[in-house]
Amino acid sequence: MTENQHHINKCKKLIEEKVGWGSSAGWQSQDFDNLSELIYKETNVVLSTSTLKRIWGKVQYNSNPNLSTLDALAKFSGFSNWRTLTSSIPFADQNNKEELKRRPHAKIVYGCLILLILTGFLIGINRFQGKSTNELSYHKISFSSKPVTTGVPNTVIFEYDASHSNADSVFIQQNWDSKRRIKVDKNRHQHASTYYRPGYYRAKLVLNDSIVKEHDIFIESEDWMGFVTKEPIPMYLPKEMIDHGEWQGLKQQDIPQSTNNYNSEIPEFVLTQVSGDGISTVKISLYP
Repeated sequence: MTENQHHINKCKKLIEEKVGWGSSAGWQSQDFDNLSELIYKETNVVLSTSTLKRIWGKVQYNSNPNLSTLDALAKFSGFSNWRTLTSSIPFADQNNKEELKRRPHAKIVYGCLILLILTGFLIGINRFQGKSTNELSYHKISFSSKPVTTGVPNTVIFEYDASHSNADSVFIQQNWDSKRRIKVDKNRHQHASTYYRPGYYRAKLVLNDSIVKEHDIFIESEDWMGFVTKEPIPMYLPKEMIDHGEWQGLKQQDIPQSTNNYNSEIPEFVLTQVSGDGISTVKISLYP
């Protein structure tokens, strides 16, 4: 493994831990779309979904990522740039390993490591055998949903049945963001959640800490709509403010002149239309 690939793998691992979506081996295309949006929001750099898929090995590609791409990934993983990341994470190649073997007491160290590995392996077997009867059971699980109307805000009714599982806790997660996870009654079968933005979402049914069911949710907008980002509920703009006949958008005089009401974050104007034909979206940062 080259030193550059070693650091790329370390960077990917840091990003996977940061987003908390589980192993990237199970990531879907929507996960890379969401990651692209997160990286843009935090670094103001656009990395396309196809670029991220190539870096994560989902698409065959032999060339190395360029420095601007690596800088954006490093910033998102917590470093100021790619150079800082590579200098902070040591690289031990095969030559270093051979040098380590030649050092005094290396055999003793390796022997202790092997002993520790064997001990851990035996402990793991014992624990597995002791807990095998407590494995999560979810063979008769159902999970579906249906939006109540068109447009936003939109209430989505989730139908679920986890009563046959042995899970202690049941959660419904609105999308990829684990912060949107709500605990529900295991013995009930219906839950309502509100979606404030149109678009594609991936809802998940979570038993204890395991995602056992998931499906897509498509929230359509009634037409072109505009809003200013704000958590937890965006500020919707009147239709007459964005609809100017031959064009859709926000005039200069309508842009908010103060960001005091946005938790010290620069707000973003979003103009979007979401329908069965696809999604059209424009995002503009609103500077004071």
